[in-house]
Amino acid sequence: MNIVVRKEEAKDYRRTEEVAREAFWNLYFPGAVEHYVVHKMRSHPDFIKELAFVIEVDGTVEGAIFYTHSKVVTPDGEFPTISFGPVLISPNITVRDWVES
Repeated sequence: MNIVVRKEEAKDYRRTEEVAREAFWNLYFPGAVEHYVVHKMRSHPDFIKELAFVIEVDGTVEGAIFYTHSKVVTPDGEFPTISFGPVLISPNITVRDWVES
């Protein structure tokens, strides 16, 4: 098994959204919305394109992680932070696949 972590490219968008849908389908409630969140997130000003990564397994995108600018608001002010998510791995990839590779 050949595993590569690399920056997401425009050619990956559809596959990444498919994996997001598969990974979260019926997990917390019927259906899933995470694939749409990923789709919309890419055009948001807080999205950090340089920190959008995909995981390729044998040449096919099977996972991803995304980061956005965020902030913590306290009585003393706002503090800039970075948040990550969603993090997704195809349900077709098992722990055994990772360990045995």
